[in-house]
Amino acid sequence: MQARFPFPEQIHLDQEAMLYINHADVQVQSLDLKGALVIEGQQGVVITIDGLQVNNKGWEWRALRDSDDSEEHQKIRYICAVGFKAGATSASTVQEPGQTKLSSTS
Repeated sequence: MQARFPFPEQIHLDQEAMLYINHADVQVQSLDLKGALVIEGQQGVVITIDGLQVNNKGWEWRALRDSDDSEEHQKIRYICAVGFKAGATSASTVQEPGQTKLSSTS
């Protein structure tokens, strides 16, 4: 965890923020997140998040009902995401091998 978030004091997540990282080689140096952020990368990609500010609508969550047709991981958590509308998520998928820096100025 320390390697992925070396400066935890520079990570600011809103109470309802959702950060989803689906890649092994991501380092978050500084981030201000209000909403939802999805980071994905292909093999051979190294991603650094430094100075990134994200402000979007985020995801809405609701409790699952017994009658819901849900996936196994949702049933375990008893919640699911709803309300994926335009502007709800900021996403970055990096496909080119090498170093990539994500920031508000890049």
